[in-house]
Amino acid sequence: MKKILLICLLCFLFIGGVYAKDYSNSNLIIDEKVIADEDINNSALIFGNSVDLASKLDGVGLIFGNDISLNLTSDYIATFGNNITFNGKTRDAIIFGNKVTLNEGATIGRDIYIFASSVSISGSINRNITIYASDVSIKDAQISGNVKIRANDIDIERNAAIIGELSYNEDANVNISDVASIGSKKTYKIEKEEKNEFLEKLKSSFISFINVLLVFAILLFLVPTIFKKLDNNKTDIIKSLGIGFAFLISALIAVIILIFTIFGLSLALLLIVAYIVLIYLSTIATGYMLGSFVWEKITKVNKKPYLIGIIGILIIYILKLIPYVSILITILSVVIGVGSILSLYKRKKETRTK
Repeated sequence: MKKILLICLLCFLFIGGVYAKDYSNSNLIIDEKVIADEDINNSALIFGNSVDLASKLDGVGLIFGNDISLNLTSDYIATFGNNITFNGKTRDAIIFGNKVTLNEGATIGRDIYIFASSVSISGSINRNITIYASDVSIKDAQISGNVKIRANDIDIERNAAIIGELSYNEDANVNISDVASIGSKKTYKIEKEEKNEFLEKLKSSFISFINVLLVFAILLFLVPTIFKKLDNNKTDIIKSLGIGFAFLISALIAVIILIFTIFGLSLALLLIVAYIVLIYLSTIATGYMLGSFVWEKITKVNKKPYLIGIIGILIIYILKLIPYVSILITILSVVIGVGSILSLYKRKKETRTK
């Protein structure tokens, strides 16, 4: 999970020097050390090297940091960090980290998903929990639903109670106490090829994410007006879908026709290059519009274009890691992004004509 740390560090690189101190009414909280013991009266995006929340967060919490301690009450939590300790209450949660600990005071109203290196679970989970980790320890946990684990080492201690089904990969090293209460147990097989495929996908996604962020940073520096126009264009998603789909199909047909003509090969090659460049830039365009939409939903402060881009692109890459959903997300991000870019070109051309 060191890759998560690099993502967080990259975020801090972009946002250095921006601070928000009025936590109680802030949708955006950025500080070296975030300590909040008063209620945050809205959804919030929180960045900090050290984050310690002991309050109520009214809405959705998106939290990035190195050391994160959450003793809060919130509707939904998404947390990304190195050492993450949760001792609060939330309806649903997703956690990406290196070392993740749910203490005895933790209460999850419905479901929780954890992606980490080391995971320790206590507290109460009222529905299901899914864990991808290296080692997992379930201690004083009361879990009303199912537990799905993919890990190398699994330890279920005596005070653990799982009402539903416990399922885990059959090649894991498992230690289950004889007095632990478990509704049912099931193992599943992971092929060696599947393991390698998942690791390679994670690695390639991370490298691609960093590359896309670098290209985004360069474009934002050179042509910032493009992103202002994309921001204004985010409400025309249906139109962008239509334009993007029409272009991608028609351009592909044109390339095929040109390849088989005597004088069209050079033009076909140029069209292929343009086609590839547009598809590559589409993730940036879609990510920026998505980030802008999320920003407007969770904060009322002035927009930070670099932060908007990071948020949107990160969300797309996280969604692409989810099986089955990744295909749909990839298609939509490409079609919407290409359509939005072409819409900007069309508007510029119309403005010049006038």
